[in-house]
Amino acid sequence: MYDIMYYYEASTVGEAIAFLKKNPKARIVSRESDVFIKKRNGETTGRVLLSIGRIPELQRISVKENGDLEIGTAITLSSLLRETLICDKISYLKKVAGQTGRPKWKKTGSIGNAFCAGIIGTEVVRACGSLGVKLKIAGEHGTRVLPVKDFYSVSVKPVLKPGELLTYIIVPKRQSPSLSVIK
Repeated sequence: MYDIMYYYEASTVGEAIAFLKKNPKARIVSRESDVFIKKRNGETTGRVLLSIGRIPELQRISVKENGDLEIGTAITLSSLLRETLICDKISYLKKVAGQTGRPKWKKTGSIGNAFCAGIIGTEVVRACGSLGVKLKIAGEHGTRVLPVKDFYSVSVKPVLKPGELLTYIIVPKRQSPSLSVIK
């Protein structure tokens, strides 16, 4: 029915990275809605799909010791909207997430897909860029952290190397009590 060669659901980041190493052309999806959207766009034909949507560590939001906020890439926009921890930290990002996409995408589309696939629009990516957000990428050789502006190549594709996975959105601790909004 969907012409998908293979669908694998990882339960840890390590499993996902190992799968990507063995299947470098695999498409990463976070939620089931990603599969249907990609199918509609003809992006799943004969594909191997890796689902990261149920990896517990990618479904968390936490405050690090230095005050930075770390958002797992499997967090949906609706989860972001319900999160009370995020209110005090980045109300601007929460506001943008509330105005992004259709209700169904908010419920099932992940923040990671906003960066990697553009499924739920670029508003969240632009908001993250204005907040000085960095992206944590995991691979078989460890992790690296990039500013949002360095995550995309000239072709507007993510600069993920084979076997790498975007794992966290890192929002730096605000330095002042006010937050400026880009016009």
